[in-house]
Amino acid sequence: YEPLNAWLTTQVGGRCVRLDVSREETFQNTRSRHPISFDVAAAVDKDGNMMARSCTAITNQGLFYGVGRTIPPAVVSITFNSLRIPTAILLCQAIGINGVWWAISLSSIAKGIVLSLWFLILQKKILK
Repeated sequence: YEPLNAWLTTQVGGRCVRLDVSREETFQNTRSRHPISFDVAAAVDKDGNMMARSCTAITNQGLFYGVGRTIPPAVVSITFNSLRIPTAILLCQAIGINGVWWAISLSSIAKGIVLSLWFLILQKKILK
């Protein structure tokens, strides 16, 4: 549907267009969805207490990939994923092992905010 939306945009003076399709139509008529793979592991002691958790998510998706701009998400992802380690260390000192999960959550939220702002700025430049 992306080429159709691009063409429709040219027909309405460059304004954004929205094409509503059902979930069924999406799978029947579009390219496959972006892949995401997860590797999840947990360790518990003999009493059932959580000792360690690990989750690795590898994804190839996102707003910028759809508009052909791969640099913004790569820069933001590398930057904020790298900041997870010092953030986790600081938070672990303050709140214990849960600081790791807070670091992951906070960096993910920050990535979403930064990429949304970056997209809005990019969109304004494109539509001028």
